[in-house]
Amino acid sequence: MLSFQRRAQTAPPAVSGRKHRWTRVAMCLASLRGGWTQAQAATAPDPVGQFLARAAVPIASLRRACLELGDAPFASDVPQIGRCTNLGLTALGVAGGQQWYSALAGRRWVLPGSSNVSADTVAESELVVLSADTARRAARDTLLTPVWHYRFQPKDLRSVTPEVVSVDSGGTLMAIDECVNGTGGCSQSFFLRRGSRWRAVRLSFLDSLNHRFPGAINHGYHVDLRLMRANAAVYSPDDANCCPSRVAEMRLHLRGDALELAELHVRPAS
Repeated sequence: MLSFQRRAQTAPPAVSGRKHRWTRVAMCLASLRGGWTQAQAATAPDPVGQFLARAAVPIASLRRACLELGDAPFASDVPQIGRCTNLGLTALGVAGGQQWYSALAGRRWVLPGSSNVSADTVAESELVVLSADTARRAARDTLLTPVWHYRFQPKDLRSVTPEVVSVDSGGTLMAIDECVNGTGGCSQSFFLRRGSRWRAVRLSFLDSLNHRFPGAINHGYHVDLRLMRANAAVYSPDDANCCPSRVAEMRLHLRGDALELAELHVRPAS
């Protein structure tokens, strides 16, 4: 199992005795709204979420109820409001010889107040990516193995979307697309599995973009893993936040554990 440090994220007010473990988007907000620097691109956004080692569960149970991973973000003195809400199980397709799914759940918590902080209610979403052996995917008792999960606050992120594809050299490539509420843009994290190990993918194409357009990639980027194509808005100094003057269109290739720029075309924004 490989665990990544969770990204610092906008936390609820401090509460005495709370065990806070939120995945935060502050770095995402700062990098997307303030522009990608070359140093940020060299390391890419910090990988999000956490890889898991959990027993497989029947697919029928995931269609009815939330998956409880025993990983609550708060200490036991912070109560949950009502029951977890199952927001659906989605088939992601076949990659690396396995069928992949995502499960989304919602929870609400009551943070107790103090002498200078009033009690507050916090909403939490949890996304889980799961895999199944394709040889058993048609069986009614199909078992799904939790592979990765991510807790986030929907007030900050309007969507978190996984994508999983096979890679030509063997293995599985997973992307997690995070989109910020408002005009903050979107960002992706990438993970590569060859054998049993997952590792974060280096985004070398961002280094290339920032070398050509320093400080101009202000609202992130998007990579279509199936086509290995990417695009990013390119801002000129006088461009308004809503309206970049150019768009970078890219063809990428995976070399080792890095996504590299193979072809770049910059066109005026339509």
